[in-house]
Amino acid sequence: MRDSQRIPELDSLRGIASLLVMIHHNLLASNLMVGPLFVLTSTPFSAIFTGRHAVMFFFVLSGFVLTRSLGRFGARSDWRDWIGWIAQRTVRLCLPGFVSLVISAFLYGAVYDGTWDSEGWWLSSTLWQSPPSVASIIEQGLGLRSTLRYEGNNVLWSLAHEWHISIFLPIVATFAWLRLRSSATAMLFLAIGLAGAAGGDKLTSIGVGAGAIDFLRSTAYFVLPFCFGVAIERLGLMEIRATMVQTVAAWIAAFGLCRFANDLSDYAFSVIMIWLAGQPGLFARVLRQPVLAWLGRVSFSLYLVHELVLAVLHHLLHGAVAPWLILVLSCCLALVAAQIFYSVIERRSHHLARWIQRSLRGQALPAVVPS
Repeated sequence: MRDSQRIPELDSLRGIASLLVMIHHNLLASNLMVGPLFVLTSTPFSAIFTGRHAVMFFFVLSGFVLTRSLGRFGARSDWRDWIGWIAQRTVRLCLPGFVSLVISAFLYGAVYDGTWDSEGWWLSSTLWQSPPSVASIIEQGLGLRSTLRYEGNNVLWSLAHEWHISIFLPIVATFAWLRLRSSATAMLFLAIGLAGAAGGDKLTSIGVGAGAIDFLRSTAYFVLPFCFGVAIERLGLMEIRATMVQTVAAWIAAFGLCRFANDLSDYAFSVIMIWLAGQPGLFARVLRQPVLAWLGRVSFSLYLVHELVLAVLHHLLHGAVAPWLILVLSCCLALVAAQIFYSVIERRSHHLARWIQRSLRGQALPAVVPS
């Protein structure tokens, strides 16, 4: 395995996943998931039409990357490491989320008049359902909003689960560290049992939930993809080098898993893609291309700002511009906005998170791997 904490190919995969989420949401907002485009749902490109695939990939990847970064503590870890972990994860996830909510509130006041396009069913049920308030911004920014929608910025529902699970990830990773393979396997089995108890047969509909109990049940359900990521790291999957036959078989499996419409297949797909990205060869070289490296760098910012861009454009231009043109404009402007948000907000939140962690530890620590 590489000596560096970062695996740049995985950053690129995260960027591609964010791009797919953006396209998916724009197709929903433009009401274009019909007609000729719908034929793509029978191909591996179906991920464009089901953005949940990408979100499940985010969860598995976060479990792997964060466990990999936690490994540097080793036997030196104590309660201060855990406190530092919680603090830096809170800043890295919640601060950009808060800023996106403030921007959303500003845009609501600046451009929204309470109406959407008559065909904009997705936007009307997702964003700006009620006037923003300080209390709602705090609730949504901290992931405490136990309602079906995060109407300030809908993508924050997944960040709420990621933040809550990240707080307890050191415990999960430490348990899996004790005897490595046997403990990691037991952890995965326990997580499967927890997910089954929490989610039952609702493998494609669990999000936030209506009410505090449903919210906690949903978070428990999403522990499983994180544990898949922990298992990848603890079981040493990335150390296994594939033969040509294994690589071809893995790609066939990945394409097949794209067609299953449930979260468990998404977890399996994510494990395969993470493993393939770590293999030397053409796929890794493609993922190291500068444009994909840039996309990976701004992926979190793109995830946070793309819905706000498309909301403004659809509100201002619907009826005056063709939906497909709004989609193109929205995607292009979202990429620009992502770079600005990354430079102004996200990168500074990284610096602040590292400073807080070092301060709590009372010593300089290696930088945490971005996730």
